[in-house]
Amino acid sequence: MLGIDQFELGRLAGLSVTGIANIERGASKPRATTLHSIQSALEGAGVTFIAESDEEGVGVRLRKAKR
Repeated sequence: MLGIDQFELGRLAGLSVTGIANIERGASKPRATTLHSIQSALEGAGVTFIAESDEEGVGVRLRKAKR
């Protein structure tokens, strides 16, 4: 979606590549603060999180580019 790798996501979220990889493969259960860091990094990169209460359902989408 964003075209970033684990290294870049880790850099944006302030986490290690190993930490990101462990979360992705289910080897560790991340803390709420870690998930918040990842979400904030993704939002900063242009991802919008769609809440379950949204009429379109839960999910993610890219924010429209500002003109």
